[in-house]
Amino acid sequence: YHEHVSYFSVGVLSRLFGFSEMEIFDVQEIGIHGGSILIYAQRSGGAYPQEPIVEHLLQKEKTLRLDTREPYLRFAQSAAKSQQTLTKTLCDLKAAGKRIAGYGAAAKGNTLLNACGINTTIVDYLVDKNPLKHNVYTPGTHIPVYPLEKLSHAPPDYMLILAWNFASEIMQQQVRYKEQGGKFIIPVPEVHIV
Repeated sequence: YHEHVSYFSVGVLSRLFGFSEMEIFDVQEIGIHGGSILIYAQRSGGAYPQEPIVEHLLQKEKTLRLDTREPYLRFAQSAAKSQQTLTKTLCDLKAAGKRIAGYGAAAKGNTLLNACGINTTIVDYLVDKNPLKHNVYTPGTHIPVYPLEKLSHAPPDYMLILAWNFASEIMQQQVRYKEQGGKFIIPVPEVHIV
């Protein structure tokens, strides 16, 4: 885990490690980012026996045809549909005169903003807990980033959660915002308003 999401299958990683005379001996499935894998590898022929989960996941990947293009093309189509849905939702809210702010200036959120072309014509500002991100602009979309206190000074009607993997935490922290009528937009895995 290097803080940013990448997509690898156990089969691809097994081949990659094989190029360096290494082998995967265990895999742990963890919940972060909607589901991730933690790989344990060693020099080929090392002391650790291969755990059954390695073969199980390799077979599962074959069943899902992860060694073909089709699942990735479906994923691309799904991502494009999600982009369109989010953009339409936000544009419709803005056209109805609603104020929208974003929560979180994380890399994944900035990627989403840029992919959807979301800028200050749609989202007025972002807030973030990290002081290093205050009083700067998002890369590419140039949305200003402020401390959380901005929410009480200029409360939006809707808050787009750009750190969606922490949506539950953020909504718990912002209970007062919700009590005052604010609504949350969670963009991933499917756009929904809370």
